[in-house]
Amino acid sequence: MKVLIFIFISLFLLLALHFSIAADTISASESITVSDTLVTSDQRFVLGLFSPPNSTAWYLGLWYKKFPDVVVWVANRENPLPDSNGALKLSEKGSLILSDEMNNTVWSSNSSRVAENPVEQLLVTGNLVVIDQALITTAAADSISYVYQSFVYPSDTVLPDMKVGWDFRTGQNRFLSSWKDASDPSLGEYTYRIDNPELPQLVVAEGSKKVFRTGPWNGLRFSGTPGSVVQTKPFLIQTFV
Repeated sequence: MKVLIFIFISLFLLLALHFSIAADTISASESITVSDTLVTSDQRFVLGLFSPPNSTAWYLGLWYKKFPDVVVWVANRENPLPDSNGALKLSEKGSLILSDEMNNTVWSSNSSRVAENPVEQLLVTGNLVVIDQALITTAAADSISYVYQSFVYPSDTVLPDMKVGWDFRTGQNRFLSSWKDASDPSLGEYTYRIDNPELPQLVVAEGSKKVFRTGPWNGLRFSGTPGSVVQTKPFLIQTFV
């Protein structure tokens, strides 16, 4: 009898572990704490709470499952949790809310849209989205049903399918900004952006000083010569994973 009970408990724990690892969605009745993560269906990206090396602060972030040190997105860059006692919740109206142990809001998605039936999902692209299931008219959700998506708010990394530049519908300029240092993901010195929507060019700036630019887009290519700018610091790094 004891053997059967042990087997039953072991199977239950294995199943619970499997579902906690495999889950890529949460509903408005669920939350993510330090012991929980969302993992994309292809097991590539992980969303959860993390603390950078040599730091006591905690953040909501996104990283590669095989390379957990490669953090590609951070939600609460300017307002960290003081410890690991935080939780990410999905509200009934579709807002993502990261709160501390005292239930103080540390970060929220601040979506202007209200969802009737929200679900939070981590897509295989690495895009964290809140989907209003009431707006889904096809088998797969599309951008029309997105109440929020992290791709609109990049950190220091561009992932495939992510866009950098001006959104003329909202007037928002999506750009990259470096970490302050390896232990602090708050805004650093460098930014990478399109600086002129009328004569667009890609610019890397150290504060207000431009240290690299491509020259304006002429309809076929960027007209500048990147080699004409002396690069004294490695501000852009390509990583293949």
